[in-house]
Amino acid sequence: MTKLTSLEDLGLLRESLELECKAAQGASGQGEVPKDFWPTYSAMANAHGGLVILGIQEKSGVFSVLGVKDINKVRSDLFNNLNNAGKVSVNLLNDIDVQEVIL
Repeated sequence: MTKLTSLEDLGLLRESLELECKAAQGASGQGEVPKDFWPTYSAMANAHGGLVILGIQEKSGVFSVLGVKDINKVRSDLFNNLNNAGKVSVNLLNDIDVQEVIL
């Protein structure tokens, strides 16, 4: 799987069963866990895992960085939902699995 270390690495990305990019901007533009994250999480949990990158938009195979303005809110919302048995049957992620990358 491709690891992003610079903006040039965006050209190497290709969405697949193991990689999804989500804009994650939210209505306020400050960032939020997208609603379509949860079906992706479930599919990856039922397969061989994968990587979801928030703050990256893909249009017609071209990736661009949108960023996530309020990363702490997004991280908090993510783990609140992951630990909510009404939302997710099993939380497979730890804090170390969620990383902030600055490009």
